[in-house]
Amino acid sequence: MRTSDGPGRRHAGAPFPAWINKVLARLRTATRQELREAGAAGGGGPQQEAGGLPAVIGLVTIDACPVRALSLALQEAGFRVRRLGEDVDHLPAEELADVSVFLVCGSVCPEVYQALRRRSSARILALVPGGEGEVLEALSAGADDSQKLGISEQEIAARIYALLRRAGRPRSAGQV
Repeated sequence: MRTSDGPGRRHAGAPFPAWINKVLARLRTATRQELREAGAAGGGGPQQEAGGLPAVIGLVTIDACPVRALSLALQEAGFRVRRLGEDVDHLPAEELADVSVFLVCGSVCPEVYQALRRRSSARILALVPGGEGEVLEALSAGADDSQKLGISEQEIAARIYALLRRAGRPRSAGQV
């Protein structure tokens, strides 16, 4: 049963799936070096791609966005982060080829979502500064998931895990 204050918001005490609780507990206690070593060693989790390499998150920034904080949080969660800017139409194909999820941060720009869809089959998570109207606009413009900026880094990581899971990325044994 999901207890919620609205899209993407949970009441304190609302249960997460067990694997998310394990990831969140590990993030709270692990040092950055331990997380880097686990990612390099192919230490399990849905963020792993075939071959044990961490999934690549393409960070697309449209306007004011906490890029540094997001990059660091995603790296600590075991992802590789590639900052792409906003002009995705002119990026070399090899920059986009291994991206598993695009994290588009900033105001809704349908041209960016359309360019990503044309050039890649990766999932798109949009973080928008506005309210429900902008979240809905991002979804109708091509995002697979959309949330208002201000959600926690742990929730962003959990949403990326969910997108990877839905895209059929490999999981470790015991992952739901």
